[in-house]
Amino acid sequence: MDCPYACKGSQRHSSRLIAVQLLYQIKQSDISVDDAIVQFKNWIDCDEDEVNSLQTNVKKKRALKKIDIAFINTLIQGVIDYKNDVDGCLSSHVYSDFKRLPIVLLCVLELAVYELLYETIPPQVVINEYIEITKYFFNEKEQSLVNGLLDAVNKCVKHRCS
Repeated sequence: MDCPYACKGSQRHSSRLIAVQLLYQIKQSDISVDDAIVQFKNWIDCDEDEVNSLQTNVKKKRALKKIDIAFINTLIQGVIDYKNDVDGCLSSHVYSDFKRLPIVLLCVLELAVYELLYETIPPQVVINEYIEITKYFFNEKEQSLVNGLLDAVNKCVKHRCS
């Protein structure tokens, strides 16, 4: 895959993909959301000659400059602020201990569940976006898991709200 940040053409899609990666970084290195975003912004703002002169890296950096940092921050901070709700929702739909899932998959699910619970984006858009994002990291098995879990969460959210 050449440049996943630009291939979908959607600023929101690229922002969600970056949110998954930054949430993973936060979980792995125990840094704050603000620190992760500052590090990311510093990386995309640095001079292209300083990084690596490979053409794909330059393309990637140009695509990343178009993402929505505020949306990324909202997503990650939302997962952190509403951790109990997000985790509770996940745990009620996963038959085993969901915290034993691979961390990247857990990040995908947490961000998606947060969006389903608290954002006004149509649920089918959220589900499809995170299935697509899962494809960057995993195979069909995990994509099916994400699809099934998010569909179950969405049904639960719709039932709760109606």
